[in-house]
Amino acid sequence: MHEKNGLLELEQAAKSPLGPPASTIAVAGLSEGQNSIHAYKNDPSHESNFHPIAAPELLADQPDEVDWVIDEYLPAGGLVLLVGKPKEGKTTLSYELASKIARGLPFLGRQTRQGAVVILAVEEHGRDVRIRVHNLGATTCGNLYVHVGPLQPTPTVLAHITSFAKEHNVKLILVDTLAAFWRIENENDAAEMTKVIKPLLQLARESGACVLLNHHARKSEGSYGDEIRGSGALFGLVDVALIMKRHDVSNQRLLLAQSRYPETPSELVLELRESGYVALGDPASVSKTARLTKLTAMLSDQWEETEVIAKRAALPTREGYRLLNILVEEGKALRDGKGKKGSPYRFKQNSIHAGGQSIRHESNSEEADSIHATPRSPCTIGNEDTALGEEVDIAD
Repeated sequence: MHEKNGLLELEQAAKSPLGPPASTIAVAGLSEGQNSIHAYKNDPSHESNFHPIAAPELLADQPDEVDWVIDEYLPAGGLVLLVGKPKEGKTTLSYELASKIARGLPFLGRQTRQGAVVILAVEEHGRDVRIRVHNLGATTCGNLYVHVGPLQPTPTVLAHITSFAKEHNVKLILVDTLAAFWRIENENDAAEMTKVIKPLLQLARESGACVLLNHHARKSEGSYGDEIRGSGALFGLVDVALIMKRHDVSNQRLLLAQSRYPETPSELVLELRESGYVALGDPASVSKTARLTKLTAMLSDQWEETEVIAKRAALPTREGYRLLNILVEEGKALRDGKGKKGSPYRFKQNSIHAGGQSIRHESNSEEADSIHATPRSPCTIGNEDTALGEEVDIAD
């Protein structure tokens, strides 16, 4: 990879509809003078963003299911914060998850949605970035793009990144670290914090990618986001805040989460092995399994709408909808309808398990969903099968 003061080009890769060859890793940089992408102009004076609609119209369609880049942790189009003290492993963790997303491999026992990844390595030396990427085995991963060197989040640069993300189907934009990326004089000032974070939130919303910000924790311990360095406005603006802390064993970490989404686990014990991070304890998975079991028992042999089944299982409608679709994928439930006004989704128990066959329910709807009764094949997670070896030093 060729550096020019740490700034290399995204623009050349962006011009090709196929992106760079699969045998290379594209390392890219941006500067305002290197591109012709103009900043997005929001809310022009001749338009209005005020469009109220009545509640019945708002609720006419089924609630949108969260599109996860990594199940339960990284939402597509979301702004996520990964916080930890220096040398506690947040960069190691974030680079590994970036590599897994680029290759579509499971991470911490969870599915990933494969797509391109852009890493903005604005803090570390280029030499160290290359070592990290090489050690991840990503030397032939054409889905992984890396910018090395300083970068300023100007409107032009953010517009350029947004354009690149849309063109290359980018699922994750990793900023390492936020403190080296933003331009802020007083990070404890709420108004100033809001001013610098909102463009990053807009980047996530407009690009459709999850924007993951590596950030430093305070020296003192805290709870409910208090350990995040800077104004509490930062915690309030992100969709998910992940706090990484040392655990009982030197190569273990505790990952705490504060999230807008109820399915995000509140805590997870991680261990760094020679093959990478693995999840040791996951209370949320146990809880999720229990909810799925309960919801399965609540299914009837008659078609019912989501709200009815979720209420019977004492679950929020949105959570019930998400879990019902998991049961459909596992072949334990059937789904009918289009999820629109006049044709809402309805579910019932599936008493037929026809291996490999697609079951279509003939209903009054114009076109019923095609229901697959075969459960998804379980993904083999190599990390969890790896024997525990010597303790591994965790770098930041």
